[in-house]
Amino acid sequence: RHGYRGPEAQWQLPEILDDDQRQALAKKLEDIGRVGPWHPALVLTVEEKSFTALLATGQQTQLEWEQGLKGTVRYISEDRFTHPAENAGELVSPGDVVRLRISDGDTRQWLFSQVPDIQAALVSLEADSGALLSLVGGYDYQSSSFNRATQAKRQPGSNFKPFIYTAAMDNGFTPASIINDAPIVFDDDSLGGTWRPSNDSGTFNGPMRLRKALYLSRNLVSIRLLRELGIGTAIDYIGRFGFNTENLPRDLSLALGSHSLTPLEIVTGYAVFANGGFKVSPYLIERIIDANGDTVFRADPVTACRACEQQDDEPPLPPKAAESLEDMLASEGLQARRAKRVIGADVVFLMDSILRDVIKRGTGRRALVLERDDAAGKTGTTNGPVDAWFSGYSGGVVTSTWAGFDQNQKLGRREYGGSVALPMWIDHMRVATQNRPERHLEQPDNIVTVRIDPDSGQLAGPGQANAIFEYFRNDNAPTESYSQPGGGYEDFSDPVEIF
Repeated sequence: RHGYRGPEAQWQLPEILDDDQRQALAKKLEDIGRVGPWHPALVLTVEEKSFTALLATGQQTQLEWEQGLKGTVRYISEDRFTHPAENAGELVSPGDVVRLRISDGDTRQWLFSQVPDIQAALVSLEADSGALLSLVGGYDYQSSSFNRATQAKRQPGSNFKPFIYTAAMDNGFTPASIINDAPIVFDDDSLGGTWRPSNDSGTFNGPMRLRKALYLSRNLVSIRLLRELGIGTAIDYIGRFGFNTENLPRDLSLALGSHSLTPLEIVTGYAVFANGGFKVSPYLIERIIDANGDTVFRADPVTACRACEQQDDEPPLPPKAAESLEDMLASEGLQARRAKRVIGADVVFLMDSILRDVIKRGTGRRALVLERDDAAGKTGTTNGPVDAWFSGYSGGVVTSTWAGFDQNQKLGRREYGGSVALPMWIDHMRVATQNRPERHLEQPDNIVTVRIDPDSGQLAGPGQANAIFEYFRNDNAPTESYSQPGGGYEDFSDPVEIF
């Protein structure tokens, strides 16, 4: 999207290219090496709508205008690029070292391209057991063996908000609780002096329900929510998801995901939402068999079992997608150990409902192409933007994706978790959830559905046209109607709050 960055190098070409010189240049290209599908090539001649290049094999190829040149722009900065090139000379010059790749499909031909500068990571787990289904630590292992999925600690941004909201739901707040989305200023040395947090859009919507605030990812609501909840209360609760609470900041920036976590840590936390409230641990090796066929090692993970809670004895776990582990244990007369419930079924049900709204009507709407009603998740974008995230689940698979530059360069002002990380998540989940039925959490007995006024979060009035339905726990469902006709808060103009 951001344009061609220019050649990797510029070599001096001889006036007359004989066979020996051609082979010497080809050897230099071979020494540069391929990166993924991108092959090095040396531009020899440039015409108006084409150029000729030397490959590392010593062969020459001519790239026509339609082979990746048409429509290409030149990179200026993360927020600027040139007009589309009108001729090949605007893109390449003789002596340029560029990258080519082979096109997909039946018609195989070279295409003008470049090695991506940005990096990414993906981690995908079986939500019930923690079994790793896929782990991608970067673009190309040969060019960088650093594993960004397990080693890169990056700020999760709004990808962390669901953990704050979960703590709130378990401490008296509801999806209909009203929090003000308005400017706020903090004078706090722990936050670097004066702190003026804002929403990504730079706009403010006034009082709004927590459900809407999360699926629209409103930063100011998250900060006020954390302030009302209490930082200590939130941190203690967040520890249930497996995060090291000693590393979490004890200030309000926690609400915006200002601390650094790996994608593996994030996806492990989201597994709690995906499996109904149980803490599981990721594992990579299921078993090791020696040359004689004997099992010398087998995984013994704890496994989420929602059905087991309703029974007094210890029955075998119900069938799951990770049947290979179950079959292996059964063959040895064993059964999986139960995972510990860390979040109540009622609270998880509420959060799952909100996270599904992120995709149905919020910042994750692109995932609607999966056509799965059980798809849920959350985007994440940090200041800059520098880091882009999407974490979510469907069909018992939970996946986190991250993208960013190793050097913490800016992605560009129009790049967000929904535009950078979410497309990767969609491509993976389209394959990972094939042949997996949709999986929905059963509504707990203490969860009720109430018709409410969308502006106040209170009971809707008789015949109110804009009333909506919302889930509540029995003990904090609204009991009073909001008296203002047609709802309230229509002319929001609150001043900036200063603390």
